[in-house]
Amino acid sequence: MPPKKTPKGGGGAKEEGGAKKEAKGGTAVKVRHILCEKQGKALEAIEKLKSGMKFNEVAAQYSEDKARSGGDLGWMTRGSMVGPFQDAAFALSNSSCDKPIYTDPPVKTKFGYHVIMMPTAALASVARVLRLSADTMEEAAEAAAAVLLKGGIVALPTDTLYGISTLLPYSERLYSLKKRPHEKPLGIFLPSSHSIPLVAKQTISNELANRLLPGPVTLVFERLASLPTEFNPNVMNVGCRVPDAQIVLEICRKVGQPLAQTSANVSGSPFNPICIEDFEDLIPYIDLVIDGGPIIAKSSEGSTIVDLSQSGKYKIIRDGCARKNTEKVLEEFGLEG
Repeated sequence: MPPKKTPKGGGGAKEEGGAKKEAKGGTAVKVRHILCEKQGKALEAIEKLKSGMKFNEVAAQYSEDKARSGGDLGWMTRGSMVGPFQDAAFALSNSSCDKPIYTDPPVKTKFGYHVIMMPTAALASVARVLRLSADTMEEAAEAAAAVLLKGGIVALPTDTLYGISTLLPYSERLYSLKKRPHEKPLGIFLPSSHSIPLVAKQTISNELANRLLPGPVTLVFERLASLPTEFNPNVMNVGCRVPDAQIVLEICRKVGQPLAQTSANVSGSPFNPICIEDFEDLIPYIDLVIDGGPIIAKSSEGSTIVDLSQSGKYKIIRDGCARKNTEKVLEEFGLEG
C-alpha cells in the first residue's frame, strides 16, 4: 500500500537562524518519479498503478519530464532535491516497479505533481556519494584524498569508464572487490605524463608522452623496483594511465602518490561501467563514490593499452577506444609495431 501521507516541511540546507547547513553527499537514494503538470493527470497515473501497471510503464506513459526511461532519476543525494520531493523520497521504503510503494497523494513542487518511488535501498551507512560538478570539484577531490590516505577505495569517473582506486599498498582490496584473478595486473593513475619516470623506466621521449597523455591510453613500461611489493607482485611491467578527467588528476595531485586503478565492475563482466548504476552491486563495499553522471564518449570501451617496454617498438595489448589514433602518433615518432 502506498503511504497515506508524505512528510511535510522543507529539506536541504537551512538558511536562517544559525542552523547548520546539511553536508553535501552522505545518504543517497535511487529515485523514480512520474511528473505531471496537472494534478488530475498525476491522479490518473496513480489509478493506473492501483490497477496493477508497473511503475516504469506508467512513467513512460504519463511523466512529462526528461528523466531516463521509466522515470529513473538515478542516485540522488540529500540536499540535491527540492524540499518536499526530498522529504518524500527519503521517507519511502524501497520497492520494485511491479509492486511499487509510492507517494499518494502526489507531492507538489514548483515543477508540478510528483508520484515518487524508491526502487532500491538507501545507501545511508554503506557508502558516501558525492555529486560532481564544477562547484564541487575541490570538495570531491579533498574527500577522495582523505579516504585514499586512510587505505580506502574510491569510485570515480574517467574519460572512458568509471574506475575504482586505492593506494598501491592496499591493492589487494581491489582484487577482492572485483573478484579479479591476480594474473590480471592493476594499472596506475598518475597526475601527468611527467610522473612516469617515478614509477617506470620510460622508453619514449617526453614529447611523445605528452602527445598521448592525458588521454584514453594506458602506456606499459618496465616497473621500478621502488614500487610497493604489494602492488602487482611478480609482475615486471606497469600500466601508466593519465586520463583526460580533471577529477582524477586533482585527486592524484592531492594524494601525492600513484593510485592503483581498475574498472568499476566485477572481473569478467561484459558490461563496461559508464554510470554509477552500472556498478551499484559494488557500491556497498566502496568507501566513496564520486558521481559525475553518465560518461559520454564515442565508445564504451576502456583505454587502449600499448606495451612500450622495448625501446623503439610498440605492441597493442588491448584495442580499447583509441587504437587507430594511438598507432598513428606512435608511428609518427618512428616506433615500429
